[in-house]
Amino acid sequence: KDVGKAFGLLAGLASDKFPTWAILLIGSLQGLIGYGVQWLVVSQRIQPLPYWQMCVFLCIGGNSTTWMNTAVLVTCIRNFRRNRGPVSGILKGFVGLSTAIFTDLCSALFADDPASFLFMLAFIPFSIFLFGMFFLREIPPAATNDEEESTYVTIFNAVVVIVTIYLLVFGFMPNPSALVSQVFTVVLLLLLVAPLGILVHSYLKARMHLEGCV
Repeated sequence: KDVGKAFGLLAGLASDKFPTWAILLIGSLQGLIGYGVQWLVVSQRIQPLPYWQMCVFLCIGGNSTTWMNTAVLVTCIRNFRRNRGPVSGILKGFVGLSTAIFTDLCSALFADDPASFLFMLAFIPFSIFLFGMFFLREIPPAATNDEEESTYVTIFNAVVVIVTIYLLVFGFMPNPSALVSQVFTVVLLLLLVAPLGILVHSYLKARMHLEGCV
């Protein structure tokens, strides 16, 4: 898996040659194939593969994250030119939390079942980035409200801190009941989608401003 991440240079080079949606598609398909085959083997849906073949799929799965992360990071750095540092920190924070998020979700929903964990790694990122292909794109430079943009970035930072504390609290809970695990899952998902409220607020504010000008 680490060998696959070592080839992240390929994603960096490709980011200057291909559009964002293509980088996301490559990473999503790699993750689906790499972790999907591992899931098939661990869940015993197919016969165990030779060791060297499993290493190849581990490498593909590890390399997939470099393509997806590069697409997101490069696009955000280009779009948020006045807040590159904070935006980069937010993205790094969520990358660091992603393992804990997947692990705790698997623990809460599937009692740490390895096959279920691999299933999540294969299909959840694939679905999210397949959806994100239609929205993640570089926008041309425009006159933006620096104060408003900084406020939004601060909110994103706050979400990262809240999610971190929330994951820590759940991690220290000894043998949570099924109900507690389900509540934890629902609240965690709500926290993760909460930043979408910023997009809705920004859209409505811009629309109201245009209507006021008319």
